[in-house]
Amino acid sequence: MVRTVPMMPMPIMIMMTKIGSKRKQPQMITAAAAAAVLSPTLSSSLVDKPNLVMHIGPSKTGTSTIQKSSRTFTNILAKDAYIYAGKFGVIKPAKKATNKILKVDDCFFETEAYLLNRTRTAGKGSGSGSGSGSSGNSTDTDDGHRNNSNKNNNKKATDVPCWKKRVARLNTLYLENNTNVIWSDEAYSFAGNTKVHTQHVYEIFRTIFQDDWNLSFVVTYRRYAEWLLSALKQSHHRVRCVGEKSAWHTKERDKPSNNKCQTPYKFVLQSFKELKFIGKKQEKDKKVQNYKSFSTNIYKNIDVTTSMLQSANIPVKILNFHDEQHITSSFYCDIIPNAPHTCQHTIDATKRPGKNSSSAENVRVVMSASCSTIVFAAAQEGMSGMDTATQTRHEATLACMDFMSTNNITHADLPLICPRRLSLEALLEKSLAFEKKMVPDFFASERGEVEHRELFWTMAEERRELCHVNTKELLEGKISWEEVLKSLKEKKRSSLASLSS
Repeated sequence: MVRTVPMMPMPIMIMMTKIGSKRKQPQMITAAAAAAVLSPTLSSSLVDKPNLVMHIGPSKTGTSTIQKSSRTFTNILAKDAYIYAGKFGVIKPAKKATNKILKVDDCFFETEAYLLNRTRTAGKGSGSGSGSGSSGNSTDTDDGHRNNSNKNNNKKATDVPCWKKRVARLNTLYLENNTNVIWSDEAYSFAGNTKVHTQHVYEIFRTIFQDDWNLSFVVTYRRYAEWLLSALKQSHHRVRCVGEKSAWHTKERDKPSNNKCQTPYKFVLQSFKELKFIGKKQEKDKKVQNYKSFSTNIYKNIDVTTSMLQSANIPVKILNFHDEQHITSSFYCDIIPNAPHTCQHTIDATKRPGKNSSSAENVRVVMSASCSTIVFAAAQEGMSGMDTATQTRHEATLACMDFMSTNNITHADLPLICPRRLSLEALLEKSLAFEKKMVPDFFASERGEVEHRELFWTMAEERRELCHVNTKELLEGKISWEEVLKSLKEKKRSSLASLSS
């Protein structure tokens, strides 16, 4: 399912799929067909200009899958008059040219000022203006931006020398051949990227590109609670508690507590700040109505980016991570206009995942963090069998995960510390509110709210993925790593025996 966010007066793309429908053949909407449903002015614009589609994630919504697939589609994309120039792209001149024009720097702001008949009043444009659209670098108003009332129609971005030089390669590669461009990079959704992530910057994109390109953005919806758990993996890698760069200890002067993996629930608390107001007084009313944000400290979620794009009057489409077909097929069949060959290729090349496929990733994320926490605690206790001199923390973690898998021990089988039911219910309500806000049609469908609730409680109560391992209980009374593993195996055996009796 793909949702197009309505914005006027800019044209909106019209490729849609029915919720829950199974696509057999790609349907092509030709330029002529598109023109028939648009005004004469807009339709001629669409036919004459190539598409520039900017896919910005956020992370943990299938971005890498789309990017890595796209890099292999060079020949098939060419049949649809497209080129992929985003992250992991293999056509270096295209990638270099596209990345260059998307750079937010002084030339970027100078070109905008020229097109809007403005004069720069202070220093170099930093692009770090507020979300209201004011950068502090120029004398225009929001109305001048939004309505383009100050734009001189006889002026073009390439009149500015620095911009002409910047887009020379792009013009050669794309515009002269009328080739459409797909660009994908989740960096535009990073919370810390204030130089890029402002409404003002999006407004400038529209101002600069609208004469030569049909500019549109793509964001991806993923269920909030599930997305948070997946984002935890990135957090763990940043503090180096999992992965190849994880360590037993750091330099003495640092005295790290950051070697410990953040627990899932603490990570949720950082993003779901409203949870701290959930207490005994709210037990009768377990819903928190006013949500400040659906983002994390690392990523801006699509409620933020979509709002800014709308305000900048740029067409934006929402790709649904939970669509029945593969995410790459959804992208090329439902999002990218007029790409029938690539659409069919993705259908032929990818297998449609089951509805719970995204859970497998989170199972690995949680078990990796649990094993890393366990081996780290065992090393701190000085347990025999946990040799930090000959084995890296990453190797010990992988060995732990292999042991768990071999013996069918899941995260739920470990001694755990879990959040209160009341807090879990509050998290679910926020996750549902996000879905209702961003993809209301999907939320109302048979695969919406009901499935959302079902999968949330499977994650929270059956797999217990928001709980963290109680290392004190697990290691208590044991003097060797072998004893720890033996106790886990015996507990699993005992649990299975009780179920069969």
